[in-house]
Formats: sequence, C-alpha cells, structure tokens
Amino acid sequence: NEYSGFGMENFYKSALEKLPIGYAYHKIILDDSGKPVDFEFIEANPSFRDMTGLTQGDIIGKRGAEIVPDIKDGAFDLIGYYGEIALNGGERNFEQYAEPLKRWYNISVFSPEKYYFITIFTDITERKLSEQEKLALAKFPSENPNPVLRLTTDGTVLFSNPACENLIDIRDGKVIYSEWFNKIKECMNTGRPAILEQKLENNFYSFTFAPITENDYVNVYGVDITVLKQTMEKLTEKNKELENYIYIASHDLRSPLVNIQGFSQRLQSHIESIKDIFLKRSYPREIKEEMAKLTDEDIPKSLEYIFSGISRMERLINGLLQVSRTEKFKMVIHKVGMNELIRNIVHALAFQVEQADGKVKIDDLPDCYGDAELLTQLFANIILNALKYRHQERAVLVTISAKTDSNDVEYIIRDNGIGMHKKYLDKIWDIFYRVDSKYPESGDGIGLSMVKRIAGKHQGKVWVESEEGMGSVFHVLLKNHEFSE
Repeated sequence: NEYSGFGMENFYKSALEKLPIGYAYHKIILDDSGKPVDFEFIEANPSFRDMTGLTQGDIIGKRGAEIVPDIKDGAFDLIGYYGEIALNGGERNFEQYAEPLKRWYNISVFSPEKYYFITIFTDITERKLSEQEKLALAKFPSENPNPVLRLTTDGTVLFSNPACENLIDIRDGKVIYSEWFNKIKECMNTGRPAILEQKLENNFYSFTFAPITENDYVNVYGVDITVLKQTMEKLTEKNKELENYIYIASHDLRSPLVNIQGFSQRLQSHIESIKDIFLKRSYPREIKEEMAKLTDEDIPKSLEYIFSGISRMERLINGLLQVSRTEKFKMVIHKVGMNELIRNIVHALAFQVEQADGKVKIDDLPDCYGDAELLTQLFANIILNALKYRHQERAVLVTISAKTDSNDVEYIIRDNGIGMHKKYLDKIWDIFYRVDSKYPESGDGIGLSMVKRIAGKHQGKVWVESEEGMGSVFHVLLKNHEFSE
C-alpha cells in the first residue's frame, strides 16, 4: 500500500531532505530535578549541515554542549529556552549570531511532543549586514560609499557626498528626477520619511527622504540594494518551493486519511456483522460476555479515537494551508474605513451574535491603512474569539473603541468573557496553541495566530490583557499613514 506507515515515513524523510531551510530534531535532556541541562540531536537535514558546516557524524547522537562547548556560558540561556518549549509546548522565534560561523540566523522553535523540539534555521546574514551597513554609514556622509544628499524643497542641492558623482543626475545645482520631487513633497507634507526604490545605471537603490521641516530641507540617504534585491528574488523562489512542499504534503496526507477513515468505517460495519453472527449461535455465557465487551466497548472506543484523530489532523492540515496563504498574500494597501469594515463584520456574524445572546457596541472609529480583506479577517477572528469564549452566566458584550497618535491607531476590543490566566497571554498567539482543549468551544489554535501574522504584515502589532473570569482586552496597533509591504 503506497500509504502504508513505511511509505509515509519515506515521504516525510524525502521532503525534509529537500527543504531549502535548515531543519533539526532534538530531545531535551533533564537532570534529576527535572531542569533542562542539555539537548541531543536526533535528526538534521542537508541544509542544516550546509549552514553549520557540520557533517552527519558531527551532529547525530551528539549533545549541544559537545558541538558548541561554550553554549552554557553565553548571556542567553539557550538550553533553558529550548527546554521551556520542549516541556510546555508552544512556538518561538528569535534571531541569533553564530560567532564561530560568522553568520546570522532566524530560528523558529516548536515542540511536536513533550521532551522533543524542532528548530528551523534561515540564514539572514545578508539582511542583517545590509541593515547594519545602512545605520553605520549614514553617520558619516562624506565617507559613505552610498549617496547622501541634502536638498531644499525645490530640489536644490545643498550637499552631496562623493558617492553621488556620476550617479545622481544633477543639473544647474538641482536634481531632475520627477519621482524625487513627489517624495520631497510627500515627506514635507506628512512630516514622516518617504521611501523610493530606483534603478540607477545597473544597480538598484533605496532612497530614504527624511524631512527636516523646521529648516525646510530634506536629507536623502541612498543604499545600494542590488544584492538584497537578488537575495529577495532567490528567497521568493525558495518560499514558493516551500509552499509547494506544504501543498504536496497536505494533498498526499489527505489521501491516506481518507483511506484510514474509509477502512475504519468498514471495520465498524464488520463489527456489527460479527455481532449479528455471534448472536445467532450458541456459545458459553463467559465467551458471550467477553465478545460483547470487545464489540460494544473496546473496539468502538478505539474507532472513536481513530475518527477523532482523523478529524483533528484534517483541521491541522487546513490550518497550515491557511497560514501559508496568508504569508504569501499580496496586500492591496489603501485607506480603510474602519466604521464600515467593523459594521460589515458584525452584520456577517449576526447569527453567531444572536446565538450567544450578545451585543457588539462600536464607537466612532478612526481610519487606518492596510489591506481591507486581511483586516476583516483579523477583527472577525477577535470578535469570534469573544463569542466562543463567552461567560455562561452573562450575556456577551463586545465593545470596540480606538485612540490615535501621530503614526498609529490603536483599536481596543473588550469582551466580558471567561478571560484567561496571565501565563497564557504570550502563548495564545502560537499556532495550534489552545488554552483549554477540553473547553466545549475550543478551536484549533489558528485564529489568534492568524491575527498576529496579519498585524505583522501591516507593520503593526497585537497584544492582550486578561483576567480569569473578567474578560479580555485585545489591542491592535495599525498605521494611520501609507506604507509599503
């Protein structure tokens, strides 16, 4: 059978071997008191070995302290960090510089089961170096190998460093690019920096127009992003490749799930047939009782576990696909009328609100900038969360208000539901995490994870305040001005 356990195991191994990102599977090691003291490498794919410069023999079966002798001496308690995830579950992400390799990595960590954890490594060295270079070089305009200028509002050049020569087209003491005049006008009107990407000669540059409104001039900082552009193109291709893996995996996983479900249903039918045959014949009472226990209790209970697992697996696959689609979603950013957007959400959820005997109160909300489709999903998930985790002894009340500052709008969604303990406030954003999986309305741990991802795509953030039995307050911070994805 092509969907046998052996076949699926080979499929997973083949997929992991071909992943363009580093993957490693570990087991946490505890001392006698249950404190994490080290971890063991169980599996690592070729990309992980290429990134670290280690061989299979250097890694598999070895402890972290054997591979990195000073791992316990650093300021960051990496073993404790991994141990927390391996013991308590969840998903974390952080950036780390590997001194021996002189490389920067983005590391995602999650636990598939207690005492084990998986790390996903992405090399972000090029991005880090580009960021550091821009910050460092901008402090020394005359020595900066990238263009630095100071312009008046009509484009007159007050200062230009040597890097501008033979690159920036300056005539009669003024720049002549129409795009530059548009950006000068934009940043002076808004009082905020404006960004322009432009191809000059054979390279791509990112120009930041920083307004000095009190002196009526603009500082322009240019950075050669040609390598970054090329890297981003390669990363885009790798992401498409990874998305294909997710799609193929989900498609191939569904087929064996259908088979398992079908044969389980057939087995359920066969059990009923066995019961009928057995009842028609004469057997000793002890045998009948033993057979009845098997056919009426043990086997049905096992089948119930199988069907429950199939349903859970199918929801997880759908969740992964939903996350993947959101990550690659190309946003259409424009001004969004939030009063209308929230009213449309509440109208669409009218049945759920009525079923919960609820009410949604909406204050007059300021507009923000973003993708209306994704923002609809974000706020709908938060409102649905309030309806789902309602307090059984009071009618649901959700209030939505907002406050603004010079750059952002903070939307505040307050409910009077069951609330949660403060220890869960960071974990609820992890994919597939559920505060209480036994709660009747417990979901699949996708909704709030999507909320955080959508807020991040909008260069915003989300956080929550909550108290058990007293409800929750979700805060969503979004831009009140135009931005680029």
